[in-house]
Amino acid sequence: MRLFLIALQFLTILPLTKNYVKEEKDLAGSMIFYPLVGLCIGLLTLWIYSLSEKFFIPSISLIFAFIAGIIFTGALHLDGFADSCDGFYAGKNKEEILKIMKDSRIGTMAVVGLFCLLLLKCSLYFSLLFKDQLKNAFLIVPVISRWLMTLSASLYPYAREEGTAGAFLKHIGKKELFFSSLLLIVIIYPVLGFNGIIIAGLSFSTVWFFLQWVKNKIDGITGDILGAVNELAEITALFVFQFIASNEINQSFTLI
Repeated sequence: MRLFLIALQFLTILPLTKNYVKEEKDLAGSMIFYPLVGLCIGLLTLWIYSLSEKFFIPSISLIFAFIAGIIFTGALHLDGFADSCDGFYAGKNKEEILKIMKDSRIGTMAVVGLFCLLLLKCSLYFSLLFKDQLKNAFLIVPVISRWLMTLSASLYPYAREEGTAGAFLKHIGKKELFFSSLLLIVIIYPVLGFNGIIIAGLSFSTVWFFLQWVKNKIDGITGDILGAVNELAEITALFVFQFIASNEINQSFTLI
């Protein structure tokens, strides 16, 4: 329970003021529960959507839920994505990339990247609105993306000599990856069945290619890269959701 609260404290803006971290390795241990925190985020957005539906049309309710998800996470992963856009666009080598990513100021590529990301993500959610898969996407996409953060942290070294994410990446191991993956399956399989495994697997494939490219550039990953992983995983998962939903619709028309 304590490790789950650490994960909840780190990934959301819930006012958990007590310090649950007893030693540095607890931060890595908390990554076991990232999929469960993803489920909490999904449940919140789903609740906001269902509540808004009582007063507004579905498209407006979708926007409210979308914004609620960003607020609940404190835009943590969007910040990492933005820093990654700036760093990899302007940096010519590892040192420059890491320096730019650490800069608190936001550059042009970060703004452009965030605009494109949010536009694409919102459009994909809208596409699912007309295919009866929106609620499943709200619930499951955050679970898969948070699991992929744990997986990424366990597979790749830390690119900096020191930093906030170092405490997570230096202590995470196979145990955290195994139990996080088990938790992922327990959550997504009852909702989506084998389709959930397909969505998670294809999201992993995209993230793996991205991380291989990142590793070639900076010899590892950082906290900002994990934020970018989360966003990339969500976009990929939504694309696969959209493809599966479209295929199911086409099959139903064929049967008719």
